[in-house]
Amino acid sequence: MDPSQAALLYTERLKSYRRFIQLVGYPQGLTHFFVDSPFLASDMKVLDAGCGTGTLSLGWHQALTRAAYTPGELYGFDLTPAMLAVFKHTLENRPAVNVELLQCDALNVDSLPDNWRDFELIMSAAMLEYIDKDKVVSVLSGLRPRLADDEI
Repeated sequence: MDPSQAALLYTERLKSYRRFIQLVGYPQGLTHFFVDSPFLASDMKVLDAGCGTGTLSLGWHQALTRAAYTPGELYGFDLTPAMLAVFKHTLENRPAVNVELLQCDALNVDSLPDNWRDFELIMSAAMLEYIDKDKVVSVLSGLRPRLADDEI
C-alpha cells in the first residue's frame, strides 16, 4: 500500500479503528502477551516502529508496571499525524509514561534522529502489513542498525 494511502486511511477511519481494537480486546491482549514475555526487563531502551495511537507502547508499559519493572526509555514513530496526536493526547492523561514521538515513514527510518539508536528492543504491531511485500526486507534492514550491538 502506498504510504499516503495508509496515512489517509488511518486519518479518515481513526475512530472506527480505535473502536474496533477496543471491541476485540487488542490492548489487553498485548499487555498479557508482554507480561509473559521473556523480553520484559527494567530500564530497557525500546522503539515502537509504527506506533500509531500507542496501543503497543502502552501495553508494554502496563506490563512493565504489573511486573514491577522500571520503565526505561520509550520511543515511537508513525506515518500518520492523526494517530500520533491521539497517542500524545493519551499520554497527557498518563504522566508516568515517558515517550518520545516523531512522524516518520518506515520506508525512510534514516530520517530518525541519530540518538534513536542502541535499542534493546524494537517492536511493531499492525505496521508491516501496510508495507509492500518487496519493501519489507528493506524496512527491517533499516531498523536493524538501530538495535544495540549485542541485541538481535
